[in-house]
Amino acid sequence: MSKMSQEALDELMEKNKDLAKANGLVQVKPPPSVVSTDASEADFQGKLIKALKDNAWLVHAERPARSGKGWVTPIQGNSGFPDLIAVKPPAILVIENKTKSGRLSPEQEKWVIAFSACGVKVLVARPEDWESILKIIEERNENKTN
Repeated sequence: MSKMSQEALDELMEKNKDLAKANGLVQVKPPPSVVSTDASEADFQGKLIKALKDNAWLVHAERPARSGKGWVTPIQGNSGFPDLIAVKPPAILVIENKTKSGRLSPEQEKWVIAFSACGVKVLVARPEDWESILKIIEERNENKTN
């Protein structure tokens, strides 16, 4: 028997959702691949964005652009702003991505402290924390508005 791709399974389930529902079948998506603890910050951020979007979060990230002086991220305001902002009302997540050995700069620390002081959930996310991060993303999937 050949292995069915996730896309093919999703399409099959969509076409047959009424039949599946009538028979009590529920699609269980395969667990996301484990993130390498040596993942680059860019690779890790890509996986985080995908996981957030797969769980219906709105996500904002800024990408650097190549200039005559190399790669830069043009900004106005204070430097050190977090890598990701994710919103799924009523929840907001602020995420600063770091490699296994990466550290927050003093500017990033100011933002983390400021968001935390406002009651916003802040994650300093590292590849080795992938399972814990997924739990937070999925836990916020069941937002309650009380």
